[in-house]
Amino acid sequence: SVFVESKNQPGSITASEEVICSNSSVLLSVSGYVGQNLRWEKSENEIDFVSFAGNQANISSGNLAKSTTFRAIISNATCEEVYSEKRIVVATSNNLVLDTVTNNLCEKEIGYARLESADGDITWAILNNDGDTVKSQLGGASIAYSLATGNYVLHVSSRTDFCSPQKKAVEIIVHGKPVALNLTADRDTVCEGAALLLSG
Repeated sequence: SVFVESKNQPGSITASEEVICSNSSVLLSVSGYVGQNLRWEKSENEIDFVSFAGNQANISSGNLAKSTTFRAIISNATCEEVYSEKRIVVATSNNLVLDTVTNNLCEKEIGYARLESADGDITWAILNNDGDTVKSQLGGASIAYSLATGNYVLHVSSRTDFCSPQKKAVEIIVHGKPVALNLTADRDTVCEGAALLLSG
C-alpha cells in the first residue's frame, strides 16, 4: 500500500499588535495550516530570515528593537515545504537626547537648548522657582530664551502614540548684570606716597 500525505498548506499569521514601542513584544499565531512540522522565521530587512522561537502555533516574538517581518514554514516528510504570508510588526521608538543647554548666563542674555535627537511630539517649558511657566513651546529641535535674574528649570518631553513619554529637566541659573560703581575720593590732590580714601 502507498500512503499519500496531504499537501502542506501555509495558513495565515496574526499578531496581537501591529505597531509597538521598541523593545516590546507581541503574541504571534498561525492558523489554518496543514502539515506536520512548523517552524518560525523572522527578518529585520525582509530579506535575511533566521529561525527562532520553536515549533508552536502561538509564540512570543521576544522584545523587538526594530520593525520585524515574521513568517511560518510548514513541512512534512514528503511534500514540499510552504511559507505562510508575511506579517510585519512595526517597532517605533521614543528617543530624547539633549545636545546643548545654556544653563549659566547673565540676565537678558540669550540662551539656547538644542536636541541631539528626538522622536514624537516635542514640548518645551521653562519654570521659575515658584513652578510658574515663564516660557513654553510646542515642537522644534531647539528653544531660545532670555530670562530675568533667578533660578529656573528647563523641561523638554517627547510623546508618541505607542511609547511612554520621555522627559528631561535641566537647571538654568541667571545672574544679575554687574553694576558699575561711582567712586569718590576724599580729596582731589594728594602727595606722592600718601593714602587716598575711596568710597562708592
